[in-house]
Amino acid sequence: MSMVPVTAWAPGVFLTAPLTRGLHCRRRPEGSVLRNHRVRVARGQRPRQNGVVPPLPMPRESQVEARFLPVWFTCVASDWLQGPYLYSLFADRGFSSPLIAKLFAVGFISSAALGAVAGRLCDKIGTRRGCLLYCVVCGVSCLLVHSMSITALILSRLLGGIADSLLHTAFEAWAIEEHKKWRSSNAELNQLLSRMWSGSWLVAIATGILGAAAVSAAPRRLDLDFNLVFGGPVAAFDLATLCCVVGAALLVLLKKDAPEVRPGVGRLDRNDDQWIEGSETGSLPVLSRSPGSGRLGRSGKAWKRTMEVILFGAIVAAFEGALFVFVFSWSPLLLSGWPGLDPHLGLVFSLFMLCCAGGSVCFKTLSERWSPSRLLFPILAVAFMSLFAAAYAAGVKYMPAVLVAFLFFELSVGMYFPCTSALKSDVVPDRKRALIYSLYRVPLNAFALGVLLGVPSQTSALALCGAVICMVAVWAVLMPSRLTQRMAD
Repeated sequence: MSMVPVTAWAPGVFLTAPLTRGLHCRRRPEGSVLRNHRVRVARGQRPRQNGVVPPLPMPRESQVEARFLPVWFTCVASDWLQGPYLYSLFADRGFSSPLIAKLFAVGFISSAALGAVAGRLCDKIGTRRGCLLYCVVCGVSCLLVHSMSITALILSRLLGGIADSLLHTAFEAWAIEEHKKWRSSNAELNQLLSRMWSGSWLVAIATGILGAAAVSAAPRRLDLDFNLVFGGPVAAFDLATLCCVVGAALLVLLKKDAPEVRPGVGRLDRNDDQWIEGSETGSLPVLSRSPGSGRLGRSGKAWKRTMEVILFGAIVAAFEGALFVFVFSWSPLLLSGWPGLDPHLGLVFSLFMLCCAGGSVCFKTLSERWSPSRLLFPILAVAFMSLFAAAYAAGVKYMPAVLVAFLFFELSVGMYFPCTSALKSDVVPDRKRALIYSLYRVPLNAFALGVLLGVPSQTSALALCGAVICMVAVWAVLMPSRLTQRMAD
């Protein structure tokens, strides 16, 4: 075979190579393009569209936070504005202490009895619309306090109890629903819940200052023609009404739908053994039974999960019921030993809120290393030891120790709420989330009412609450292993 110079055959190869490549190579399938797109995304590269790199989209967790947190902070501000002035509102009308206690009881009973109905309604109409319902109910409740009629005030407390139940059920359920629609990770959910509660405590401080300024600037004025009251403590409720209006407007303006559903793609919801169809970046609640699950196996899993929901409800009722008792007890206890502290109770309240905010920050830091189920028992331990210490110190009239114990209890409160919010997202089924959240508040209010009406001494009430939290902490010890086993199943 004769040797042919390279210069003789190389140009022919270069000229025929494009034709050969066109004859022997097939068209790239669409699947390979999709795989390359996914590889680029996995490597952190942005895929090109028509030769142009599109702008980097906002992260999913940022999209959820940008819609949820402004609404939550605005609506929770309406609740914080009412709390410090509710007693003085009734006392300003000349009502006796027993009558004021009965009006407070109306709110508790309404939250327990009608809150479950409101939670069921949220599951039917959607959690976002449930948040809108809170804005309407709370706004009407605040407007009714202008009336001097005892009937209007009773109706205001009835609506206030329903609004309180919606505030602590619909908003949290909406945040978790948005988190699951946008397929964010558990770490992103913990970050959202930590910012939700830490910001809530800071909002409480800001609204305390704003409410005090409004009440001081607007003197009390009585309109005899219409039997209405303006100014004084009512000014704080007017600000709360404004917050409800702004919150409703934000709910409408910040609405954004999740990515569309792609058929055949989904996930198994381990909370209620349901297959949820959805896209890879988002999911919608299109439910069907998971394939291959036997009736007996489903019954056993459903029973275990029902017990988890009930026992977790016991933890919620014990801790948050104790928190209600603490809210009614801390100022009388401190004033019994420090009579001159009365003008500075606002400063003490600010210290409590700072401790709560610090607790939320601590949870965010600790949750990066330990799961919320591992952190629950230490949080409950700090809570019941703080209440025992406060009860003992109050018995011996050593007020500095009482105040320090109260600060530690508020620190545990700041850690408790984001922790239990993250756990409830795993324990409670998605389809009945708002209903179960509202049902949790029935034993909570019953426990708080029983302690407040049945235990005459604040010291004994705090000790009793510490004992109840200590008992439910046993379930918190068993919770990590049970959750790990359920996730493995």
